[in-house]
Amino acid sequence: MSTIIGPPTRSGGHLIAGPGGARAILAATGMLMALDYFGFRSFASLGGVSGGAIPVRLFAAGVSVRRLVELAVELDFQSLLDYESTMKSVMFEHYYLHASRYRNRLPASGCYNGKRFAKWIEDAADPSWPEKFWTLACDHDAQILLSKDGVFRREKGGKFHQLCSQTPRLGTAICASCAVPMIFNSVPLALGSGEVLTLHDGALSWEGWQPVSVVVDHFAAQPRDIIVCDVGPDTTLYDRISSSIWKVVCGGRCIPTSKVVAESERKFLLVKPVVTSVSTFEFTASKDNKIEAIMEGFAATLRALAQDNRLSEADYLAGRDIVVSFNAMVRAARRQEPGTLSQQAMSLLVSKGVLSDGDK
Repeated sequence: MSTIIGPPTRSGGHLIAGPGGARAILAATGMLMALDYFGFRSFASLGGVSGGAIPVRLFAAGVSVRRLVELAVELDFQSLLDYESTMKSVMFEHYYLHASRYRNRLPASGCYNGKRFAKWIEDAADPSWPEKFWTLACDHDAQILLSKDGVFRREKGGKFHQLCSQTPRLGTAICASCAVPMIFNSVPLALGSGEVLTLHDGALSWEGWQPVSVVVDHFAAQPRDIIVCDVGPDTTLYDRISSSIWKVVCGGRCIPTSKVVAESERKFLLVKPVVTSVSTFEFTASKDNKIEAIMEGFAATLRALAQDNRLSEADYLAGRDIVVSFNAMVRAARRQEPGTLSQQAMSLLVSKGVLSDGDK
């Protein structure tokens, strides 16, 4: 680890929580918890892509970190999804009936629609668009940026230009960012001009897991001021096999590009959680597995901040003590009743001042 020096300015940066389904939701929650604990609370912009957009939307709206963690642990993500069709039916329709992959088109239909999810997104906090929040979706080969200032489009190699100045609905925007082809229906977005965009998962743009140039281009951010949370692709054998089948049926464009910024070229702060307790589409994970993923987000943020000399020695040691204590709980939990780990972890986080006891 690098030599730890005094803390630099902890405000005015730009935050990006990348894609990754349930892993992204939970790891980004842990990152937000760590940033809040270490005093990084004020940002010039707060963005999220796909699963990463969900906790960032709530954080940007002023939801307390404790409430974020409680929601992530307690909420059954599956309960927010409206089942519409079996995967077998979707695959048959897309691959055999329409053969869309041969026309370089993404499938419009999926197993779930986003109506209940969109309502929850708006009901979970102030439904008005948070001032500094943005999210990203894709329309064919273009990035679509959605913010309080309206809807913006960017082709690869180009600049963002405004399509509409009307603020989109939060639920619609985040559903669009999460619209993984064949899993969720695509999301239509009508513009004031009468044009209708067909939006898919923001992870499918040419930047994939680390859309750093979005804030460089649109918000004039300096790379040094950007923090990115990237859980990367799921590495389990089951996921690798599923991805291979998915790629054949849906086409290569249904899989996020593996492109990442090379370490030698990277000037932003990269938080890289290694989440193994929960898989990307595991929407019914146990509370214990969820808290493990959240704490990996916390630990990865601690590592990244320390390695980049952004923590005081006292902050680093306090954070390390929390991680060590939690890891001991994980080992002991193997001999305990399910649910014990999540309860003990919440008590630990409150006792260490990571979560406020009175902040619900």
